[in-house]
Amino acid sequence: MARTVAYVFGAILTVVGLWGFLQNPVLGIFPANSLHSVVHLGTGLILLAIGVWWSDIGRLVFKIFGIVYVLLAIAGFVMGGDMVFGLIDNNLPDQILHLALGAVFLWAGFMANRSALASPVAGEIV
Repeated sequence: MARTVAYVFGAILTVVGLWGFLQNPVLGIFPANSLHSVVHLGTGLILLAIGVWWSDIGRLVFKIFGIVYVLLAIAGFVMGGDMVFGLIDNNLPDQILHLALGAVFLWAGFMANRSALASPVAGEIV
């Protein structure tokens, strides 16, 4: 399941990252400067790579991305305004989206641990 999350969100974030270079705001809602677009493009490409070459590092990457996106959302809520740390375009829909992405990534990171422990290995006698 976590591998599917990597594929789906990797593809979405890659497209959104590219879209941010072509149209601002993205979907008329999300402001995106170049750094914001690079971050989403990089996140998407890393997630696509994780989906293709899934290994134990996939869980770690999801946990790290989850923490970063949640902290980014919290910083956006606390700082307010149009920029986070004076670098990344930001608004309320962005903050909510980053919080949701962080939650999904954390869920995928920790869910992968449980499903790996809960499911028997093929051919194993249970």
